[in-house]
Amino acid sequence: MRRMFGLFLLAALSGLGTLLSSCRSPYVKVDETQRHRLAKETSVLKYEFEVERPTRRTSLELRSDLDAGAMTWRFKNPSGATVWEGSTRGHLGTSRSFDPVVGTWNLELSFEGATGDYEVYWKARR
Repeated sequence: MRRMFGLFLLAALSGLGTLLSSCRSPYVKVDETQRHRLAKETSVLKYEFEVERPTRRTSLELRSDLDAGAMTWRFKNPSGATVWEGSTRGHLGTSRSFDPVVGTWNLELSFEGATGDYEVYWKARR
């Protein structure tokens, strides 16, 4: 009996989650996360983040835990202007908020002999 009730409850909650995820609200948050592990990486990676309609706020958070090497970043708004750039050779935990401009935002990460982890969090609040 308990097992049957548990299965019923699980099915009901699953259906509720599906229903809620299909609802479109102007206050829904949009998050995109990229997590990667590096091993003596020397490369340039490019990410695009799309803002399809006006939002209240956008932000980018970068985290790294490099044991060796370096990471450099350049973030550009939809008009192509660099709005944030920097570099690190170790631990980093930083974020910036930006004027919510509709269009494609571009992040370029350059690694030189990098070993460790990095994470990118893009957030747009509608």
